[in-house]
Amino acid sequence: MQSNLHQGLKHGLSKALPAVVVLVLLANPVAAQSATEDCTIPSSLQPLFDLLSTLETLAFVAGVSLGVVGFSVAGLMIAGPFGEDWVRRGKQLAKNTILGVVILASANMVVAFLISQLGPSFCA
Repeated sequence: MQSNLHQGLKHGLSKALPAVVVLVLLANPVAAQSATEDCTIPSSLQPLFDLLSTLETLAFVAGVSLGVVGFSVAGLMIAGPFGEDWVRRGKQLAKNTILGVVILASANMVVAFLISQLGPSFCA
């Protein structure tokens, strides 16, 4: 049993690790690019950029919350005495939770990219 768990974790990490590395590498240049430009956003467009920032924060909080709930339920399904069908469903839920958390956590990168691309075109 321990061997199968070890192989499953190893397989899951080998699939998730490249995506995390790419997200980290892509997020840093975008943040650096937006910080170096000297730009003042017009006051009429400030609510749009505030909305994007709020959506980014909400997506991050939702990702963390759904991740905690998803992994808790998946852990109960895998560790509980419910049978092999529940273990299979728990593993599938854990995989889906990882994908969802990565997508929601990448909202920071998406918003930073949009602001860096749209910001200079609206500079005053």
